[in-house]
Amino acid sequence: MRAALLAIVAATACSSPPSFVCETNVDCVSETGEPGICESNGSCTFADSTCPTTNRRYPDGASGSLASQCLAPEKSCVSQLAVGSSHSCALRSDGTVWCWGLDDEGQVGTAGADQTTPVEVLRLPSGHLATAVTAGENFACALIDNGTVWCWGGDGAKQLGQCTMTPPESSSTPLEVITYAAGSPPTCNANNPFHAKQISAGGQHACAIGVDDKLYCWGENQVGAHGGQAGQDPLVFDDVPGPLALAFDGAVEVQAGDEYSCVVKDEHSVWCFGANTLGELGTGGTTDSFTPVNVPGLADAESLVIDDETACIQTRDGALWCWGNGTTGIFGANLSDNVLSPARITTAAKAYGGGTAETICLGQNDGVVECFGANDSAQAAVDGDANITMPTPAPLVTVTSASLGADHSCAVTTDGAIWCWGDNSHGQLGNGTTSDAPTPIPTRVTWSCP
Repeated sequence: MRAALLAIVAATACSSPPSFVCETNVDCVSETGEPGICESNGSCTFADSTCPTTNRRYPDGASGSLASQCLAPEKSCVSQLAVGSSHSCALRSDGTVWCWGLDDEGQVGTAGADQTTPVEVLRLPSGHLATAVTAGENFACALIDNGTVWCWGGDGAKQLGQCTMTPPESSSTPLEVITYAAGSPPTCNANNPFHAKQISAGGQHACAIGVDDKLYCWGENQVGAHGGQAGQDPLVFDDVPGPLALAFDGAVEVQAGDEYSCVVKDEHSVWCFGANTLGELGTGGTTDSFTPVNVPGLADAESLVIDDETACIQTRDGALWCWGNGTTGIFGANLSDNVLSPARITTAAKAYGGGTAETICLGQNDGVVECFGANDSAQAAVDGDANITMPTPAPLVTVTSASLGADHSCAVTTDGAIWCWGDNSHGQLGNGTTSDAPTPIPTRVTWSCP
């Protein structure tokens, strides 16, 4: 008995509770195995819904006066995230837009130099506030409070909406999207800016719901023998230089993918158009269609969750249904073929994607975010480059929103901080550095609220 007691004492003496001092989020694991966050002061916090605003608390083992205290709220100023291929943008609550990452075509809004921390996109219309931001492969657009749309970045497929058949190659200065009136041929009206109430950028095209409730798209409309993602006959338009209305009524949400687009209608049905080689249109076949076609079997859609070549919707009961590219792991370990009709994947409180992503993330009510799909650049927040076939928790808690890109992902937490993970070769993680190796652990964007 005495030997056993000595063994217990020895074991206790040799093991001490964690100090909860950290350098990255991976250092923060509670005594019961729960993940936490490494705060900027070098101490860990863990999810606690009883803490107002932040929903995070320092553990009993934290040093000094921090022990057992709620994380003090900081001013939050992030209204929306929009992640492109290798750049990121954020809409601040003061109506300004800030971007960072790859800027080879002006998609960050500067003169061609990659930005490792957020910089303000200047020359948006004076005296007005941005109300939404969206990011495509190599460009971004902002919706302004007067209904106008301004885009910047690459324009090789006329995705900046300048209503000209000879567009600039790119523009780091935001340009106002011009009305493109239907006709034979359609005509430009530079004195009549386009007005919208919702916008979405995909690969190299954009779509919007106009203030007249009509559905509009512009930019790339054909890739090789496939196309129609801008909703026009690809035999007539390789690219669409300005917003052209589709013959479609009742759109309440539109999202643009790489070479396709999808719409939720006011009676909760789903319609898609564009390339269909991978089943992106969800019709059960692979025939392209530049006119919107109904995705059969879906009559209770609440919101769209689009990625590069896979479309998903969440129904009003939280179920996630997806179709399209089956090679990324989104549909599970036993399926690598393309999925031509909607398949139920899981149920979640929220789901996040991005028009250039091949990864989906799920948000749970407790603030945990789980990602799955392509992970070649650790964009699913998992070490290694293998596809992730099951939703896997990221080392991040109290997430309120997220946006995903081709090679990196970003999220906002309840304290207003922005966190990014994945590829950082162009500074797209926004932490002031670049790195050759992907980063699976979320790092805090160098960001401050006014």
